[in-house]
Amino acid sequence: MIDTNLEQDIRNIVEGEGLELFDIEIVKEGKNSIFRIFIAKEKGEISIDDCVKVSEIVSPLLDVEEPLSGKYSLEVSSPGIERKLTKLRHYQLSIGKDVEVTDIEGNRYIGKLKEVRDDTILVEDKTIGDISISFENIVKGRTIFNF
Repeated sequence: MIDTNLEQDIRNIVEGEGLELFDIEIVKEGKNSIFRIFIAKEKGEISIDDCVKVSEIVSPLLDVEEPLSGKYSLEVSSPGIERKLTKLRHYQLSIGKDVEVTDIEGNRYIGKLKEVRDDTILVEDKTIGDISISFENIVKGRTIFNF
């Protein structure tokens, strides 16, 4: 779990660079711990320069705050083409993209995310047309990339 003050400090740094903090995760891969920061833009794509800049600014903060005991690696990247959507803001950043959403009843919808209004998303499902889904009824969501 990320300390909320640390998360807010990182959010402020990222937003100061004109970017958005998409997510933070701490993972263990073998003996290595990784502190991952995912950044996004409301319009456009994340560049390597964006990742380097955020990494260079956040790294000294993490040296002081020490979010993990022992050694760890810092990774800064975009959330990727196919990304998990776990927060309402994730859906807002994915308007116009193809998504796959599963609701609490097990229904799966695949199509274009048309809009996010209040706590509801609107998906243009490929089979049934437009479907409104309350955010609280979503159990799983992700963007999908069609080749």
